[in-house]
Amino acid sequence: MKKIALVVLSLLAVSVSADAQSNRGKNKKMVIKAKPVVRRDTVVAPVPAKWDSTMCFPLSADKDYHLYDYVIYLDDIRVIKRYKPFFDKHKYTFSGYVWEALLRDMLADADKEISTNTVIRSESNAVMINITKYQSIKKFPEYMCPILSNLTKVNEYLQKANRDKMPKY
Repeated sequence: MKKIALVVLSLLAVSVSADAQSNRGKNKKMVIKAKPVVRRDTVVAPVPAKWDSTMCFPLSADKDYHLYDYVIYLDDIRVIKRYKPFFDKHKYTFSGYVWEALLRDMLADADKEISTNTVIRSESNAVMINITKYQSIKKFPEYMCPILSNLTKVNEYLQKANRDKMPKY
C-alpha cells in the first residue's frame, strides 16, 4: 500500500512539473498590472506645511490624530517666525504649555458660551483645541482670529499675563 502511494505521488509530481514547464512560455506573456492601494489614513504626498489655508493663521485642522477641532502647530516655521520674538521679548518659553495658558487668558475675556465650551490640551510643540458644543465651533475662530492675527494684541496679552499661571517649561 505504501509503495502504491509513493508511486502515485511521484507521478503527480512529474505531471505537475511537466505542466509548469509547458506553461512557462505562456506565463511570460501574461502581465497583470495592479493599481497601487492607497489607504484613507495614509498621506500620499508629503505635505510641506501643516497649516490649513482654509482656517485663520495659526489655527489648523488636526492632520495627525483627527481628534481635535483646531490645532496650533508650534513647529511650523511660520508660527515660529511670527510669534516667537514676542515670547522671547517677555521671557516666556515658546511651548504648547505657555500657549495653553495664554489662550486661556484670551478666552477669559470671551463670551461665556465660547469660554465654557472650549477644551485646550497642550504638548511641547502643539496646542490642541476641542469645542464641546457644535454651535460654538464657528464662534471660536471668529473670536480668536482677530486676536491672533493682530500682533499688538498678542503682545498685550503676553505683557499682562499672570506670570504665576504661566509655566516655565
